Amino acid sequence: LPDLMLLRNRINSRAAFIVGAGPSLAENGRLLSEVGPKGFIICAAAALKPLLSLGVSPDIILVLESSDTSSYLTLNEVERQILKNEVVLAAASGSHPNHFKVDGFIKAIFHLNGGEAQLLGRGLFLPQGGNAGTAAFALAYVWGMSPLILVGQDQAYHGQLLHAPGTVDNVSEIDRATVVTIPAIGGGFAETNTSLLASINWYAEAANSIKRKSVQPKLINSTFRGAALKGFEEISLDEVLRNLGPEPNPISLKAMLSALPKPSAKEIRGDLRQMSALVSSLKSVLQVNFQRCINEMMNASKASAFLAHILAPALASGHRAGALKNLIWADGIILKMLASL
Repeated sequence: LPDLMLLRNRINSRAAFIVGAGPSLAENGRLLSEVGPKGFIICAAAALKPLLSLGVSPDIILVLESSDTSSYLTLNEVERQILKNEVVLAAASGSHPNHFKVDGFIKAIFHLNGGEAQLLGRGLFLPQGGNAGTAAFALAYVWGMSPLILVGQDQAYHGQLLHAPGTVDNVSEIDRATVVTIPAIGGGFAETNTSLLASINWYAEAANSIKRKSVQPKLINSTFRGAALKGFEEISLDEVLRNLGPEPNPISLKAMLSALPKPSAKEIRGDLRQMSALVSSLKSVLQVNFQRCINEMMNASKASAFLAHILAPALASGHRAGALKNLIWADGIILKMLASL
């Protein structure tokens, strides 16, 4: 599949509307139908059905869950009629296999860590904060888009809800033990949980990092309510849409993605066979000399980001039996990947 990161700095002069599945999406998300060709709507998979229920189609959908969330992406006939032509479904290479089997989309891929990116792509992975919303923001940034506009990214409770109607993640009660009070959009305070607080802090750090770059896209939070995000200017979505610049030259993501180079399955199989042989050798060394095995694992990890990822449990085990168990696990991972190719 084409790697989205290979389009870095190639999609300029175009706004990015980065849509999450927050509960406020139901209140101003319908305005996104006015975006047209002036921008791309990039959404988390969980926001797809809420968007379609508002009559809005995204251009790009990102999914990164290791659990099977393909039901978010399976559409009925009415939803299919709303969906634009050539919508891109981008799945993380480490996400659940069923995400790659959903019909009706142009498929693309991105990598969440250096190991996957080294083995399966060109070494480029997408920095993100552990959810599809932050991944969508990072993707729009590395593509060179501006302004970057957050919509439906409440990062906070609204009453008892954390997600917009139409998702499977609505909650009916709040676990008070995890509640954190935070500054809210427009002033005052909102309530969030410790998990979403990590996402809030990630956005603040991302904005701070971007401020240090020579090229700085405008960062806008047009979410209707919820958590205030440091480094983002709060502007209503209707005002943002009124002030969008002239329509840029037309662009076809399908054409751009189809022109990207793709890794050879033969090359990947060859790399995996070499790694499997190395892990087998490490198991033999382990039986003779534990410390020598540790040293060789450390050297292999320095040479390969992928090996660093799968050898980490064996390195951390601290004793021969634990290291052997984890080397067997690592070899099993490699053999499963070979079988899938």
